[in-house]
Amino acid sequence: MALKIENVEYFESVKAWAKANRCAAELQATLDYLGGYGNRDSREKGEPDAVVCHLHKDFAPQSFAFVWMKNGKFWMNGGAIFYGASDPRWGVHT
Repeated sequence: MALKIENVEYFESVKAWAKANRCAAELQATLDYLGGYGNRDSREKGEPDAVVCHLHKDFAPQSFAFVWMKNGKFWMNGGAIFYGASDPRWGVHT
């Protein structure tokens, strides 16, 4: 998984919160998606991941902002937004 955590303290707090609120699997699925996006071809060729997801703290609670870098250059950005207790999952928006 090609994730670069830019704010480890915040990242760990969201993981702990997700575990305590029984939605850690949903968070992990979102992290797996973000870390793997755009890298299938590289992995099939046995090359290093071309796309790295830089994960940042977002202003929305339990959410992340992200920047995808492809071969070291800005590619795309967005957010992994937590929808809330009534719908405990993260949606990826670019």
